[in-house]
Amino acid sequence: MITLVMGVIGTLDASLTTAINIRAWSTGDLTQFINSSWMNDVKMVDQVLMPLIGDAMLTYRCWIVYEHSWRAIIPSSLLWLVGFGLCIVLNIKAAVLTSAVGINDPSLTPYIASLLAITVVQNILTTSLIIHRIWSVQRDIRRHGVLHGNVIFIVRTIVESGVLYTSSAVILLGTAVVRNNADYITGDALVQITGIAFNLIIIRFDQSLADRYALPSPASDPNITTATTTRELPHMQIYISRQTEIATESACEKVDTAAYEL
Repeated sequence: MITLVMGVIGTLDASLTTAINIRAWSTGDLTQFINSSWMNDVKMVDQVLMPLIGDAMLTYRCWIVYEHSWRAIIPSSLLWLVGFGLCIVLNIKAAVLTSAVGINDPSLTPYIASLLAITVVQNILTTSLIIHRIWSVQRDIRRHGVLHGNVIFIVRTIVESGVLYTSSAVILLGTAVVRNNADYITGDALVQITGIAFNLIIIRFDQSLADRYALPSPASDPNITTATTTRELPHMQIYISRQTEIATESACEKVDTAAYEL
């Protein structure tokens, strides 16, 4: 369900970006990118809503890893609530703003920077908590002599997803702070990267399970060789006998058959 919602938001944002670009370059009016239209307002909602959904799902995964412990996600939850409040204020101010610089207006910069900074901190914190939990459980298991070789793969996958998302948010934060027009590009990219980072863990784990349970065949794996051995069987003699009893009125007659040699 969450994957579907992220897909809809990403598709909507990409469609609006394409429509704005076509309108701007066909009319020569570059103010289409910064004017207060419903397309730009919806794009602003997409760009702040997608990270909120991604942060919420990351917090939910942390809650699952810590066996439904609410204490483990208190810091992440508080950061998410603060970010949610900033998201509402930012969208209200952006909707009523009439500025020649669009989202780079100085009145919006503190809210955008604060929201992105909270996203970066929450992502680093929650990802670190998940990795620490997995590593601690693996360490306890090793004490009992049980080894599990997939821990490195799990940790690496989580780190890859976190680095991909965090680095994109940091780049957008930098462009927003300096009020550079590149934040229009990085903002659209963050919407798509958030969905990719969220599904990256699912895709990598599913691929790992598929590779684990796949049975290699000689046709698909050149490392597997088969040997065909031809051996002549020795000559064998098989004797077959049959004994038949025929009941008559006087006596039982027995008929023995001769043995047959094959």
